[in-house]
Amino acid sequence: MTYRLGIVLTACFLAAVLSACGSAVSPPAFIAGSQIPAGKPLTAQSRKAADGTFANLYVVNAGNNTVTVYAPGRTQPLRTISDGIANPFALAFDSSGNLYVLNNAYFSNGNVTVYAPGSTSVSETISQGISYPFGLAIDRHDNLYVSNTNNSVAVYAPGTTSPKQQITDGISDARGLAFDSLGNLFVADFGNSTVTVYRPGDRALIRTISGGLTYPEWLTLDAADNLYVASVGDYMYYIFSSVTVYARGGKRPIRRLDSIGDPRGFAFDAAGNLFVANCGSNCFYGYGNGDVTEYAPGSKSVLRTIDKEGPFPRSVAFSPSGNLFVANKKSITVYVSGKKKLLRTITQGVNFPFAIAFGP
Repeated sequence: MTYRLGIVLTACFLAAVLSACGSAVSPPAFIAGSQIPAGKPLTAQSRKAADGTFANLYVVNAGNNTVTVYAPGRTQPLRTISDGIANPFALAFDSSGNLYVLNNAYFSNGNVTVYAPGSTSVSETISQGISYPFGLAIDRHDNLYVSNTNNSVAVYAPGTTSPKQQITDGISDARGLAFDSLGNLFVADFGNSTVTVYRPGDRALIRTISGGLTYPEWLTLDAADNLYVASVGDYMYYIFSSVTVYARGGKRPIRRLDSIGDPRGFAFDAAGNLFVANCGSNCFYGYGNGDVTEYAPGSKSVLRTIDKEGPFPRSVAFSPSGNLFVANKKSITVYVSGKKKLLRTITQGVNFPFAIAFGP
């Protein structure tokens, strides 16, 4: 893969910063993303969150190789997951509430560990078909997708550990993954500076989006299937980054968002406003003073800026009650729904959180 050496060397530098070298901590989202760390408002996960089933906060901590879980309104961990965790990078839930954690992102021995709801012990480890992984996502049928930076996306049927297919058409360096309302798969391809699109269950490329993209990493879609793509801009220093927006089915951007600084996570509130975690120009090296910017639907101008209290934001998510959670360098900051007011700060068990989400 292009840039493999530079990425691994930089990852080792970051690992040294976090005192975790040996099985080095992966560099950066998020998430989300999508990434997740990021996602659409009407996924199976958020529908369950609305009835309280998925109300606990899950935090992926790259600094101490754990996933910490917090009950609603609490700042002390409800439980801590360490079994099978090694340099965790991303997480996702299936419709039954099983937790999937991506470990050792960017490294050849990466895997996904699976945990039953409420458990701290590994129920399955998925490693076959995974090589230099970056992100993971789960579709409406509970198929697991893992993006590999060496030219593929591996797809696993529910409950299996061997890939049922490998998507390679049009892929050079797969990063962020997302699905639209029809179940089409969108893949951010860092190496080709494109987003590639595939029909549900199909390995054949149906569309390539390239206009306005320079080394894309993260992506998400809103409730109307508008596509949002975070581009690095400069892969060596992670500056000149941007978020470009594409209408449903479009190949050319309809707008570019202002005031972006190395975006790593997305989230939409109930009104459809977009929140972007901007990690800052030095985020890749383990430090930064970024912020969270909010945009009204259809706007490219910042509605407001949030989270100056917590540096190094990498992931954002909304709780079932609508409060905003932001993953910072050493804390999770929580803001009252629709306001900039800081509600509480979670620090116990938080150590370089790379992704956050709500689960059972």
